[in-house]
Amino acid sequence: MAAYDICGSTAAKVDIYLEEGMIDKAIATVDDLAYYQNNLVMRVMDAAIQSHPEWVINKASQMAEAIMNAGKAKYYEEAIAWLKKV
Repeated sequence: MAAYDICGSTAAKVDIYLEEGMIDKAIATVDDLAYYQNNLVMRVMDAAIQSHPEWVINKASQMAEAIMNAGKAKYYEEAIAWLKKV
């Protein structure tokens, strides 16, 4: 995804894929998003939990670990939100 796409076309793609039940495509769209687009990742996780629990667990763990391993205390609440997905 382009760094300048703060949520525009990516969010639209996610909306369409989720509306159409295309969870695999939604996952592919958000899997490598930048940190500031975490809300899109969370939305896809909510939709994918039943059909792709392994992806949700792995991605959420990865996101939480990145925060904790970097010692970013001001983001610990966000790390907790990721861990709740696990």
